Amino acid sequence: MSLTYSKQITLTYLIFSLGAAILFSIGKISLMPIAMGITLYMLFFGFKTVMGFFEKNGTDKIDLFIYWGMTIQLSLQIALLFLKVNRYELLTFCTILFIAIIILCSRYKKKKELILLNFLIMMFSCTIYINF
Repeated sequence: MSLTYSKQITLTYLIFSLGAAILFSIGKISLMPIAMGITLYMLFFGFKTVMGFFEKNGTDKIDLFIYWGMTIQLSLQIALLFLKVNRYELLTFCTILFIAIIILCSRYKKKKELILLNFLIMMFSCTIYINF
């Protein structure tokens, strides 16, 4: 179970997060399109996680943990968008997940794009916490 187009996914998430932050800050879009975009990424990683359980040739448990962690990070981003209470606790949990995924990716020599994607997810979470 591997992410086949990890460079393209990382690049599209970078463009999405930058575009969403810029368009929201100048007042061109609301929170709903941002939440829908994050939901699409969350569904993609959730789908990859679920399909990892049904592979014929065995399941790579580290990939499952990494994809599941990214899914949880993305769901916490949506919570950060709409909740006005407990935001600091959500950001703290995002940081713990960020560190755990970085350790898993580094320890088991996974793709470098996953580390960059995890970093971008965390930075967009911080942007949401500060600006939205």
